[in-house]
Amino acid sequence: MNNDTDPDREMWDSFIDDFRQHEHGGSRVKKVRMKVGDLDEFTNLSKFDDRGQYRKANKNWGQFVYIDEKGKPKVRPVYAFESKSHVKAELLQNGFRIVDFFFAGCLVEINEDIDMGNRIIPKGKYRLGSLKTNRQVQLLSTNPDLKNPIGIDQLLKKGFHRVR
Repeated sequence: MNNDTDPDREMWDSFIDDFRQHEHGGSRVKKVRMKVGDLDEFTNLSKFDDRGQYRKANKNWGQFVYIDEKGKPKVRPVYAFESKSHVKAELLQNGFRIVDFFFAGCLVEINEDIDMGNRIIPKGKYRLGSLKTNRQVQLLSTNPDLKNPIGIDQLLKKGFHRVR
């Protein structure tokens, strides 16, 4: 079943041939450019020329948490097309101190309770849901107080680490 959101090849080709700047006419659109986000997530997979075939994987291998030159914790994902050891070497070469490597689903532990003002996150073991480059951590547990992400700064101050 085809519709406007899932056209077959013939419908798509017809749409592209008739695509104009305005629905009532105007110049024909020959090229479309879109902003896709941070270029670090992409790699050039072109084989024979310099025009570039940039692709991004939907997954990553995990994230390094490191301390930058100002003493702030930062998150560096290891994208699907990158080597974990190369990213680690790059961080160390830049003089950063690596805290640990994390990935979704890994077992983590907090050594002390975290007082979030209106809720307490008890010390203990949790599963890592996600770790974002904006330094927000989602922990998974049966505890209903964990529905919102927690800043990596707060977690590290309370002994947050990966359990091996």
